[in-house]
Amino acid sequence: MDCLATVFAKVGMESLLLNIPFVCKSWYKASLSPCCWLSLDFTEILTEYYYDWMKRFVDEYTIDEMFFTVTGFMKLVIHRSKGQATFLKLPGCCTLEAFKYVADVCPGLKALSLPSELVFLEPSMIIELIQKWENLESLSLKVGRCPGLKALSLPSELVFLEPSMIIELIQKWENLESLSLKGRINIAELLSPISLHCNNFRRLDIRGASVGEDAALSIVKLVPNIEHLSLRRASIPRSSLITILRGCKKLVCLDVSGCIGFDEEDEEISKLASHISNFSCQGSRPRLYYDSDSDSNDYYDSDDDYDHDEYDGSDGYYYGGGNSD
Repeated sequence: MDCLATVFAKVGMESLLLNIPFVCKSWYKASLSPCCWLSLDFTEILTEYYYDWMKRFVDEYTIDEMFFTVTGFMKLVIHRSKGQATFLKLPGCCTLEAFKYVADVCPGLKALSLPSELVFLEPSMIIELIQKWENLESLSLKVGRCPGLKALSLPSELVFLEPSMIIELIQKWENLESLSLKGRINIAELLSPISLHCNNFRRLDIRGASVGEDAALSIVKLVPNIEHLSLRRASIPRSSLITILRGCKKLVCLDVSGCIGFDEEDEEISKLASHISNFSCQGSRPRLYYDSDSDSNDYYDSDDDYDHDEYDGSDGYYYGGGNSD
């Protein structure tokens, strides 16, 4: 029986469901072994045109077609792994309910592939559920269905969880024009694939970034034609801002309001920014101020809308603390 199960584990989900169980009783029993269901690739059968396959499935198992659901089917298959599944590839028709079920019953998952539909529908929920898999070694996000993406906004949770993957995926969007994000990211590594693959890129919004001289030079060298740049609430030294002002000649909009590292009334900065039609540096100051009269340990900030973000001190990185907006 164990030998049969070992062989059956290599045949694929469709054969395990529609062929092997109907050969004989011993094959049927062997096909129920959890070792046959350690690798679950639902994209083999749950494609955009899975009706013909579904029709055969309900006929073979004598199920009323009215009661067939994708969620119910996925739960049935996942249950056969007895919680031992280590690889999971979900289809575009996967529901959030089915994904939650996987997170609850398959704690030992090592590799996970998610469709773009699920990622973009519930990004925050996806991030929450992924945290349940302590043994996860590989995460794949499918983005092939959006090759013409022009504008992308990413939550800080996703950027913090998989910064290297975000950078890798950006290469696939050759038409990308605008990117907005908050999170711990290396600016040079982020802009390198953009400079190589995104020829129409013109707008970048990174709130709360730590922009040292290396990061400023990366902006100037890698995206010299950028037109809209927002570095609100950034930690950016005066010299780094001057580097950007001198190097990015095509800027029509630059927002460095609420920043730490330079004075909003700096005359040289105002002069260098005079050619920018929409320039804002309101609330920026050379350093954070500590309110010694306050009972709290918060830094003082006159801007009520300002988040008390935390910086790790390394050039080009940011970790967002406090409230996000």
